[in-house]
Amino acid sequence: MLLYTSLILVPIILTPVELLSKKLYTFLSLFLIWIVIAFRALTVGRDTLTYAQLYGQLAAQNLSGSSLLELVNGRFELGYVLLNKFLYVITPNPRILLIFAATIEMIAIGYFINKFSTSQSLSIILFITMNFLAFSMNALRQGLALTLVVLAVAFLIENNDWMYLVMVIGASFFHKTALIMLILYPIWKMKLTKKIVIAIFLVTIVVIFLFEKWFGFLTTSIDSYNSYQASAIGDGGGSTALYVKICILIVIIIFSCLSNRPKMEDTGIKPEFNLKIWKFFIVMLCISISITLIALQFSQINRIATYFDIAYLVLIPRAISTTKNANIRFLEHLCVIVMSSAYFLVVQLYRPEWFGIIPYHFGWL
Repeated sequence: MLLYTSLILVPIILTPVELLSKKLYTFLSLFLIWIVIAFRALTVGRDTLTYAQLYGQLAAQNLSGSSLLELVNGRFELGYVLLNKFLYVITPNPRILLIFAATIEMIAIGYFINKFSTSQSLSIILFITMNFLAFSMNALRQGLALTLVVLAVAFLIENNDWMYLVMVIGASFFHKTALIMLILYPIWKMKLTKKIVIAIFLVTIVVIFLFEKWFGFLTTSIDSYNSYQASAIGDGGGSTALYVKICILIVIIIFSCLSNRPKMEDTGIKPEFNLKIWKFFIVMLCISISITLIALQFSQINRIATYFDIAYLVLIPRAISTTKNANIRFLEHLCVIVMSSAYFLVVQLYRPEWFGIIPYHFGWL
């Protein structure tokens, strides 16, 4: 736990560097996080050991004829298998898989934060304390997909439609669930009003009401999801973590709406971002709440919401930056850091089984 506490304090200690160069600050802070993710022991993270054990097997996977069809319909996506094959040519040591995943994730997160955040330090602290770090050390395939999703969102906001599409499709080659990010395309092209938020929650009600029918169809029609059918029975969704997350997202949205919102509708990229981008990130968090509500029926669905959660990494700093009084702005920063750090520490101390990253050990080989 001391390691994670130190990791939270490092972005604060390096704050003077942020004043000199935001890019250098982001690099140094994320480099330390990269070390923690890339060189963790194989026992850190609930799925890390499994992926390490399957590394050689997937690298040896036959990709011809019926074997390829079985692979596409099976548990592991084609992109992930090809990545294992490519890395295995370099070295049979599965450590390279963790290093590669950590490297591209830090590059994507750094790009996203530098482009949209008004406070790199707060965004990086939120990355650690709001369990993106823990997620990165657990869901390896989805972590790779999330990396491309982060870039996809940036390209969409820049109106680079083709690159957005390439990133989302590419992400689906590591985790099929990434295809849900295609719904952001028509949303971004629309005029963002309250009607979209109302529509999202109306759809959510229908999806929850018809959950057993559509989820049963999904798990029986797609081979890779067959195992979920039995585990969904009795899942119930009475997870404390989900209720807590919903409350946190609601607070973030309310806080953002109460802040001094942008007045420009133009689509130019600015550090504080314009009104349309501000609305778009709020809609992303509304979608996350929607998915989390559905996940109360089957908790694993909540992993999909992580794609949309990236919005608050930049939305919270932006909301705080609009506070004109410097003293109040400092107190808001402090409150967010203290509350998010307390959340992280409580989860890791009292619910370590949720992520399996406690205790932490380095694994250099």
